[in-house]
Amino acid sequence: MDLSSAPRFALALLFLAPLATAAPCAGQAGAACADTPRARIVEQRRLDDEHLRDVLRPGVTLYEDLRLHRRFAFQPGDVLLVRSDELVSAAISQIATTPAFFSHIAIVGLDPQWQTLEVVEAGVDEGLRATALDDWLDRGVVRFAVYRHEDAALAERAAIAAYRDLMTRRDAALDYDLRFDLADAAQLYCSEVVTRAFAAAAPGAPRVPAQLSDVGDLVDTFPLAALGVSGTQVFVPDDLETDPRFVRVLERRAPQALARSAALDAALRAVFETLRGPGRADLLAELDAGSPSPAGILPALLHGSFSTWRRLPEPARSRLAVLARRVDEDARQRLASMP
Repeated sequence: MDLSSAPRFALALLFLAPLATAAPCAGQAGAACADTPRARIVEQRRLDDEHLRDVLRPGVTLYEDLRLHRRFAFQPGDVLLVRSDELVSAAISQIATTPAFFSHIAIVGLDPQWQTLEVVEAGVDEGLRATALDDWLDRGVVRFAVYRHEDAALAERAAIAAYRDLMTRRDAALDYDLRFDLADAAQLYCSEVVTRAFAAAAPGAPRVPAQLSDVGDLVDTFPLAALGVSGTQVFVPDDLETDPRFVRVLERRAPQALARSAALDAALRAVFETLRGPGRADLLAELDAGSPSPAGILPALLHGSFSTWRRLPEPARSRLAVLARRVDEDARQRLASMP
């Protein structure tokens, strides 16, 4: 889909948005709900999507758009929010009771010796790592946003802290924290890198982010229980958007990718809501009865998700394989039924 198909694309977003961004403030009512920071962000982003604001042209990488064309100047400590088109990305964005737009978060670190900017992040497949900023930007995305702390000096200390934390780790300490445990720094997940960096930069200051998301009853069942997740609160990337110490200085979206992303979100949202509710036992029985044959599951998993699947505990693999196929088919049906 290119920008010449914008009218049909806008219709697609209007059709899918209620499914992809349901209940931005579940449990709150009326005007109180509509006036929450998260609800305002959800509504503004929906409008920006509909009106194709801040778009990445098809085939253009972040590097080409931001560094060559716009000459955007990143600063140490900038926090990067990302959404890709992978199945795992969609799952992370929908894991909390409040849906999210983004699925990954990283920080622009600073090598204090050479004064170079390095993106410090934790990925499920690659673990904790640093990548030169310009190399990191050489990618396509579904969504991308940059948030900047109000205190530039503190942000620079956080950038150095993130880089030094990475440099001191070895072996298993570099692995991704599949338990999403903010209280245990032995291994880190992507959001935890940001939390620790700003905590080191300002000891005693309130935690970044100011508020966490809740996974609710999903903590008691597949897939979180199989990963060893024990706490109901997690830091999803969108939580940073409601922290008043940070301001958004840039956002980009890829119109050609948003419709499929919204369809995946809606499909996974439906699954997770079922797993939180009275239909849990029936759904798990369906997943267990499915046939995870390679011919059926690999097309759904290989697109950026197969290595993640292999890292999961053995009991979770079969269910996840069947779930991947189910979600992929559901998303295709949703796209096919667009106006």
